[in-house]
Amino acid sequence: MIFGTDGARDNWRYFNRELPEAVQIADFYHAAEHLGVALASAYGEGSSKHKSQFKKLRHILEYEARGIDKVIRSLRHLSDRFPRRK
Repeated sequence: MIFGTDGARDNWRYFNRELPEAVQIADFYHAAEHLGVALASAYGEGSSKHKSQFKKLRHILEYEARGIDKVIRSLRHLSDRFPRRK
């Protein structure tokens, strides 16, 4: 089973509990929102690096084949690079 829901945490908790084997899907705009938050944490909200990386990775996420995998690798790299940032 596949399901999607908005960003409300209660919805995700409910579906995780009731449908633990289901595939979870986030829509592009919520995924892009989370991407922006992650980049702001790494580079500083509104910084030129934050803006340029967001533009680049958002484009990859939306238009490139296997873009989600590329974006996740980039975020893992940032997590390794800035381990103390949320």
